[in-house]
Amino acid sequence: MPINPYIAGDPVGNSAAFIGREDVLREVLKTLRNPAQNTITLFGQRRIGKTSMLQYLKTCLPTEGAYSTVYFDLQDKAAWPLPRLLAELARTIADSLGWPVPTLSSSNTEPFRLWMRQRLDGFEDGAALVLLFDEFDVLADPQTGSAAAEFFPYLRKLLSLDPLRLQFVFVLGRNITDMSSVALSVFKGAPSKRVSLLNQVETFKLARLSEQNNTLFWPEKALETVWDLTHGHAYLTQALCSQVWEAAYDESPGQPPKVNPQMVEDAVDPALDASRNMLEWLWNGLGPAEKVVSAALAGAGRTVVDEARLGHILQESGVRILIRELQNAPQMLADWDILEPAEDGYVFRVELLRRWLAKYHPLSRTQTELDRIQPAADSLFQAADAFYGQGDLARAEDLLEQAVAINPNHLRANEMLSEILIGSGKLEAARDKLEKLIEFAPAVARPRLVQVYLAQAGAAPDDKTRLTLFEKVLILDPSQPGARAGLERIQQAERQDKEMAFNFMEGRQALQRGEWQKAVELLKKVTSIRPGFSDQTHKDSETAADLLARAVREDKQPPQRWKVWLRNNLALALLGAAFSLTLLVFSFSFGGTAFQAAVDGRVGVFGTLAPTFTPTFTPAPDSTSSPRAVDGMRMVYIPAGTFQMGSENGGGDESPVHTVTLDAFWMDQHEVTNAMYKLCVDAGACKPPSNSNDYNNNPNYPVAYVDWNKAKAYCEWTGGRLATEAEWEYAARGGLTGKTYPWGDEAPVCTPGASNGANYNSCAKKSAIVVKTFQPNAYGLYDMSGNVWEWVNDWYGDYPSGAVANPTGPESGKYRVLRGGSWVSSDNVLRVSYRGWYSPDLTDFSVGFRCVRSP
Repeated sequence: MPINPYIAGDPVGNSAAFIGREDVLREVLKTLRNPAQNTITLFGQRRIGKTSMLQYLKTCLPTEGAYSTVYFDLQDKAAWPLPRLLAELARTIADSLGWPVPTLSSSNTEPFRLWMRQRLDGFEDGAALVLLFDEFDVLADPQTGSAAAEFFPYLRKLLSLDPLRLQFVFVLGRNITDMSSVALSVFKGAPSKRVSLLNQVETFKLARLSEQNNTLFWPEKALETVWDLTHGHAYLTQALCSQVWEAAYDESPGQPPKVNPQMVEDAVDPALDASRNMLEWLWNGLGPAEKVVSAALAGAGRTVVDEARLGHILQESGVRILIRELQNAPQMLADWDILEPAEDGYVFRVELLRRWLAKYHPLSRTQTELDRIQPAADSLFQAADAFYGQGDLARAEDLLEQAVAINPNHLRANEMLSEILIGSGKLEAARDKLEKLIEFAPAVARPRLVQVYLAQAGAAPDDKTRLTLFEKVLILDPSQPGARAGLERIQQAERQDKEMAFNFMEGRQALQRGEWQKAVELLKKVTSIRPGFSDQTHKDSETAADLLARAVREDKQPPQRWKVWLRNNLALALLGAAFSLTLLVFSFSFGGTAFQAAVDGRVGVFGTLAPTFTPTFTPAPDSTSSPRAVDGMRMVYIPAGTFQMGSENGGGDESPVHTVTLDAFWMDQHEVTNAMYKLCVDAGACKPPSNSNDYNNNPNYPVAYVDWNKAKAYCEWTGGRLATEAEWEYAARGGLTGKTYPWGDEAPVCTPGASNGANYNSCAKKSAIVVKTFQPNAYGLYDMSGNVWEWVNDWYGDYPSGAVANPTGPESGKYRVLRGGSWVSSDNVLRVSYRGWYSPDLTDFSVGFRCVRSP
């Protein structure tokens, strides 16, 4: 039977499966041949091939010089007493070199050093003993055990015992800079070398191991698929090729098959399943921040994720503040060959690892790691939990506040603090905590937040406040009986008030017309419920009871008919018209000068007349509209047309490129500003942005911190709507077919007035800059790239494959689409085809909007 040549899981340093690593060997030899140095450290992520490297050195070094090599594994020995560890080391050295095994003291470390001194004295000039220590980082933390606490002071003496004849290679599963200060002092000045991924040539050679025993043949395209998936990760390359080999022989055992790319893809899931224990070990070696960030990036797909996009993803998962550990995590993951920098962001180096994380460790299952990112915060929580259990809520609350101050993302601390605040009657403080908590832990926060809203509704001073609170409850729990009953009571009262207002107005008008019986009938309905009801727009308005009394009185003694007639508004209008006609006749009889002066001054019979009517016309299709009445915005006419939407050169969600036909529409000339949005808030049609400080910033900055619902409400207030995603991209292209940016293909610059100018990559050093700072596109639209992201109407989803007309996107979804990039985006994000996405209920410092309307 053919033999599978691939070895996944076991070290391969002493076999033909060991490929590459010449750079590491050169660095080790360079150190060992330097009289001034006798120590080098090798480091790298778990399962990257460090043990194989040591095994290779064990067999290779004796061929490069007079080296005697001994391999010693420190795994599981951190808890040993130091004398026992040294006795085991002495036995291993003796067995490897054929020396008699010494009998050493179980309580004294000095005999080992004397024994080593004796043995080294017997070495010829130029010969050396090289000790290869594997898993040395288990001793790097003095807290891990007895040997760890005592070994480093002893090792310092051992390193200087005979530098020319006793040399060391240490392998670490972490960067040396991450070790304790004691360990760092030992290795001060010693060189280090990372054991990293294989290059492409080495990866191809590793995959072709099966060609050496003529069992499987690898065409170039199949090798490129392996490289695309493993990117030189030796273990995963062997695991993947092994599964390809097994599947190939299961299907055609009679002859050596050729591999094709689909065979490699089909082997991915079996390879990941077979490698799960190894990958879990790698995962467990990451810190909490690195776990959260790697899970976030894995779920984002096979795309470059910049800092702004990473912030969006983390915020959706519950990270309200991007603390230092999370900010530093991408670079630390890059140091460990998990990520690599690309286009102002990061991308996974090993696609197989990304797929495994997305499948087994998605961000939704990694939230608990947020609690451990700051050890100090977690320690405070543990102490608070103890006081909470003892009933000392005051001390628990104080410690929890400290924990949340250090790590605002600590889920359990926020949860417990909310419980204590509710129990203490601090409802407003509890509400603030829970409204933030529900964004990333709805199951935890929802019942407590419902409890707070109901309690606040019970103590609310008016029905308007109660109504808002009941509506909030029903959003969280649509079947909540208390909120449902309270809402119905308030709505019934509102209907009653509207009915009273209508009857009051109709009764008062009937009284003015002399329709006494009708007035009495209507006003009785009002006074039976609220006798003191009056017109709230006039301070001195008579009450319903006053009007009813007058109606009854005048019904018994009706006034002269001419007085009633004069109360009628129509009569007054006719009188005015008659008087104006008299003036007109007078002007023809006695000259028009005085009359014309009266008209020009808008002087009428009873004072200044209303302004004359000025007709408005729809602007020409190639023009800009007049300022919009409600907010002063000018709109630009976008003609009907057909274009190619998307890009084959962008992210995966930008394809397939498809033909879109659109009707004409009008679009806001620039992003909605703070000043414009404030007009809507003042009118009561919009809710304020979530960040009032930013809202009160420069009035001509684009408004930010508005969620999708607020943006939609504003556009409806203006008589418009949010653009569809297709309308936005069509308008952004400005008629420039196939171009990268709104102005063409030229890279963006942060130069005000430049034709290719944009506020991006934090170039303006502000959260945003004044709208219309840069040149517009060919349609006359400003800031279609940069400044702030812009909400559009569509749910985020896959593009259609065929031609469409006036598309509106998926019918439902989880995220709404963002377009245009922002002041913190890279130039790649500024492309007109780039698609962002965000939860419609969330806000951000870099997200705004503009509106459109149909002709």
